Amino acid sequence: MSEYLEVIEVYEVRLRSGGKKYFAYARDPDTALLYVVKLDEEEARRMGVDHVVAEDELDDEDARELLGLPKKG
Repeated sequence: MSEYLEVIEVYEVRLRSGGKKYFAYARDPDTALLYVVKLDEEEARRMGVDHVVAEDELDDEDARELLGLPKKG
């Protein structure tokens, strides 16, 4: 695994409770493996949020698990 990951897209998830959580899709440049990475608000703002989605609209089960959200459906 590379020392760093290339961030592809940063997401802000708006929770039903009114809070927000953040994650990014990132790629290892050496192996081309894709990762889902949890971010804090400061990291997400510094990188720039690419997409904003409601908790109910988030379909990626890996991201939901990482953020501690219940499985969809």
